[in-house]
Amino acid sequence: MDCAYSCGWDIVHACGYRCPYCFFIPSWTTHLEETSRRHLACSKEDWVGFWGRCFDQLGRFRIEIAGGEPFCHPDLAAIVSAVSRRHHVLLVTSLPTDTRAVLDGF
Repeated sequence: MDCAYSCGWDIVHACGYRCPYCFFIPSWTTHLEETSRRHLACSKEDWVGFWGRCFDQLGRFRIEIAGGEPFCHPDLAAIVSAVSRRHHVLLVTSLPTDTRAVLDGF
């Protein structure tokens, strides 16, 4: 898949783990729900629209979605499903959930 642009997208600054080697942890609150709410200022429709406009104006992107833990975002599956129709999407995750449940969401 040809992509003219590449970017990293930290979709949420939240994670259920507290790995001692993670360089993000000191900047996060220990309250996962509070941290996640800050990243919901844009709705899934906003994000899908944003990436649609990027495609229309600039073409296909290679988007590497990370976080925190991307699966902490409540709309991750819907966002990735829509955005990946036009862009090449990669997820960086520790997959802290049942794999079958994840695949069913996509």
